[in-house]
Amino acid sequence: NNIQPNIIINCAAYTDVDQCETNKDHAQLVNVSGLQNLIHASDRDTYFIQISSDYVFDGIKGDFNDEDVSKPSTVYGQHKKIVENELHSLGTEHTVIRLSKVYGLQKGDNTILDEGANLLNTDKQILAATDQYFCPTYIGDVVKAIIAIQESDLRGTINLCSNEKWSRFEIFSMMARKMKKEDNLVKAINLYEINEMRGRPLDTSMICSRINRGVNLKFKPLEDAISEVANNYI
Repeated sequence: NNIQPNIIINCAAYTDVDQCETNKDHAQLVNVSGLQNLIHASDRDTYFIQISSDYVFDGIKGDFNDEDVSKPSTVYGQHKKIVENELHSLGTEHTVIRLSKVYGLQKGDNTILDEGANLLNTDKQILAATDQYFCPTYIGDVVKAIIAIQESDLRGTINLCSNEKWSRFEIFSMMARKMKKEDNLVKAINLYEINEMRGRPLDTSMICSRINRGVNLKFKPLEDAISEVANNYI
């Protein structure tokens, strides 16, 4: 009420997928009730940009497009779907942006590339799934895309990710080569060999048709990013 924003970009989320399963009430408060509070407290003309997730998909077929029906297999994904549906049903001005795995390039940022490089730097073995696929996307590209989406006045639901599809095994194996580490430090496994991962979607890769048509963006190649993060530890 004090600020009276024209636009709200809601990035707030309880993103620990495992904890969402065990702390459902707390996750619901952050991921669902939090957005509802924002919607009902704001002016009807406020334009919402809601950050959603590829976890709204079941991960069975992969290569999900902007119009594919969401069928989440996790509590976190279910919360994201509830929020998407609520925004659509209210008819308020909004854009839903579905992200894949987002990474940074800074040493110690604990995103996926830094996490892997840090483990390899200390010669700790990484259990890396060969059968889980997603589209890793640089945070700088996400920021540029959100600005471009506003400038292009794109509304509705939009997939936003790099067009590269990777598994964790592929990512960490390349990281090990860049850091000149032994291949056996990255052990290939199937995701569901880890009990707590059972039920996670296996292929949440997305096709970004609307972004590709409406916004001129070039995403950072993941191999370049892996090289940069590896150099942080060499």
